[in-house]
Amino acid sequence: MSKTTEYDSPWKEGWRIFLHSFMRVCFPDVERAINWLRRPEFLDKELRKIVRDAQSGNKFVDLLIKVWLRDGSEEWILLHVEIQHGPDPQFQVRMYRYNYRATDVYGRPVITLAVLADTDPDWRPTFYEMVLPGTRVRFDFSVCKLLDLTADEAALRASREPAAIVIQASLAAQRTGNDAERRRVLKWELTRRLYEMGLGKADIQELYRLVDWMLRLPDDLEARFHEQLCEFERKENMPYVTSAERFGIAKGRQQGIEEGLQQGIEKGLQQGIEKGLQQGIEKGLQQGIEKGQVMAGRRAVLELLEVRFGSVPEAVRERVGSETRVEVLRQWLRLAATCANLEVLCLS
Repeated sequence: MSKTTEYDSPWKEGWRIFLHSFMRVCFPDVERAINWLRRPEFLDKELRKIVRDAQSGNKFVDLLIKVWLRDGSEEWILLHVEIQHGPDPQFQVRMYRYNYRATDVYGRPVITLAVLADTDPDWRPTFYEMVLPGTRVRFDFSVCKLLDLTADEAALRASREPAAIVIQASLAAQRTGNDAERRRVLKWELTRRLYEMGLGKADIQELYRLVDWMLRLPDDLEARFHEQLCEFERKENMPYVTSAERFGIAKGRQQGIEEGLQQGIEKGLQQGIEKGLQQGIEKGLQQGIEKGQVMAGRRAVLELLEVRFGSVPEAVRERVGSETRVEVLRQWLRLAATCANLEVLCLS
């Protein structure tokens, strides 16, 4: 994996936005057992408690999600998803540890799922076992090996599932390595495919953001790619992506904001937003907004909304402009960067 290619964050965000699609593709048996009429809940606070109490150093569970089953029962389960990108000798015990910690803390049954995004066809951990005199423990969990899905590339390319696009982007990032021109070609193929899948504008924009995040290009190739995309959208009369980039996001959306915001909201905000949206929000918030940069936090929220949606309703502007609490602005900045559309944006 190259230093400029970062997988965990776009994977995690992809699962948050397209959870149902990922479950259909990766774990169809589990997907069929879930009642999707009840909206799943992402348990970030509960996850942090499990991670902290487990005293597991820098190891972590990617997602903890509450779902309900189809069988009509009122019971809920915790759906534990961990995305692993390389062979790890401690992987099985980590899966076991978090399963029993979640069960112990919340007293509910826990489904443990693992997405293996590595390139080693022989690494397929599916259970943890401990055998001692008079004692034996065995813990089995479900695994989706992305190499198995990508083995039939024709079927994957023909899929209309949003999850298939993210999986293909991950595969392309792994395969192209330092071959930037080949990466540009694959990025264009995936981007064009977005418009052929019959998706809505919001889904196209979200998926493009994830593809762009995974398949970064050098500035010269990014400029060529962007010209090609602009021309395509003009011909198809679907300015979905380029209309959201008119503030200069095309020059390295996620990488730029990481570089800009990590120097502090006040000094790096404008430069960071011009270079990107997502990847550096956490560092910037810690070094900027937490230092009391209320005015900068307001600007961050409004400019992110403008970058993503073009215009911001006056009521939202007034609400943001009157907010003085740093912690609230911090929450809003995350929301502004991840919400699918302004209709679901709620600042309260």
